[in-house]
Amino acid sequence: MAAIAAVPLATGREELTMKNPREISDTCWNSPDELKRTANRLKRLAGGLRSEVTAASHGLSEKEATTLRTALTLTDEMASRYSKAAALSKKRIEERTKAEKGLRLAMAKTFLALSSIEDKIAFIAAAHSYRLRVGSILSRQDLDYYFADDLNSFIYRLSGEINDGTPTLVAADAWAKFTAARDELTQRHHELILRLSRDS
Repeated sequence: MAAIAAVPLATGREELTMKNPREISDTCWNSPDELKRTANRLKRLAGGLRSEVTAASHGLSEKEATTLRTALTLTDEMASRYSKAAALSKKRIEERTKAEKGLRLAMAKTFLALSSIEDKIAFIAAAHSYRLRVGSILSRQDLDYYFADDLNSFIYRLSGEINDGTPTLVAADAWAKFTAARDELTQRHHELILRLSRDS
């Protein structure tokens, strides 16, 4: 879905450019439910402003009435955009969850089946080599923990890269790249693999 263009809104003295729903959804860390709650709060605020505009319209100067109407317009627009952002965020989460499930099924006999010390070290070296560079893995317990953590992060990252492909194709491509580099990675971390093997 294409992003809805931001609309400049005049305030009388200047123009305010608001984020469109796609931008709110992409840059906000809040959950869809929190975005929806924000939209509802803005709607209640707009309702209060609308009542105020009606009740006070005869006692306000033209400038004051214009300011109040502008505030109402901005609040209405913000409520609308947050409602749409909540829907976009919910849809994206649903799509990503579906993609993750598809990837896990496709990886059942490849990445999810890795069990040896050599393979786990090779995977961590490929997915998150920083852990090995700083010496995070000192035991088999460390290895198992970081392997599971990095595998989950890897699947989540891939779920956002599927686009026009399928989980099966994306998983197969990732596996091909891993297997092509596995021997080199295990050789590079040979000493750590030996030490963990002796300690097991």
